Amino acid sequence: MTVPVALDLDGKPGPDGIAVKLYANNAHNPRAIRIREGTVEFVMFDGTFHGRTNPPPILHTVTYAAPQLRLHEFNSKIGWGYDFSLRWGTNLPTQRIMSVGARYTAPDGSTIVSRPSSVTVLNK
Repeated sequence: MTVPVALDLDGKPGPDGIAVKLYANNAHNPRAIRIREGTVEFVMFDGTFHGRTNPPPILHTVTYAAPQLRLHEFNSKIGWGYDFSLRWGTNLPTQRIMSVGARYTAPDGSTIVSRPSSVTVLNK
């Protein structure tokens, strides 16, 4: 997952979502690959993981099934990727920085989790 960016998606002052690019890799291909099965879930957290023993509170979760991912697909020099604009909904961030992570769940139930990335969302 690339570094997310705060977005103003509703035209009102201040951000209400983030832009995220996701790339999937496997051991058999040096380029990023397409996701054709399973689900991808994005979890947005209120705050960072830095210096914490427990994860920060969850703001919002968004899940995409493989067929939905095709709507977000693009091809680049490093391979296939997915571009998302994610709103956090009614749970507003209370921290200056929020974090987002991605989790892929295969049809057999196995999961792969990205490292969380942080983004500044409030001017405190």
